[in-house]
Amino acid sequence: MASETYAARLYEEQIEHVEGLVDRHGMKKSEAVRRLIQDGIEKRQEDEQAGTSPRSALIERLGWAFLALALAGLALELPTAAGASAIVAAALFVGGAAVRWRGETA
Repeated sequence: MASETYAARLYEEQIEHVEGLVDRHGMKKSEAVRRLIQDGIEKRQEDEQAGTSPRSALIERLGWAFLALALAGLALELPTAAGASAIVAAALFVGGAAVRWRGETA
């Protein structure tokens, strides 16, 4: 397999993650970076095959959170809060479906 060298600037948190892999697994930094990149590529491919994206996953999680708030509002007999949360949850679920339908992966 052909290879090519890339230069990239890493943030402190990323450096700590790479160094943690190096320390735990006794690998070189370059191998740790290659593995992290490969893991990211594989995860993105899995998401694309499953029809999910980071954006649609976030929207869906927010939708579930607002649905939970709506149910909590009903349980506490706060119909205004429950109704507002339910409307936001519905909008988020529709937005998430639209993102998946359009095939956005960003």
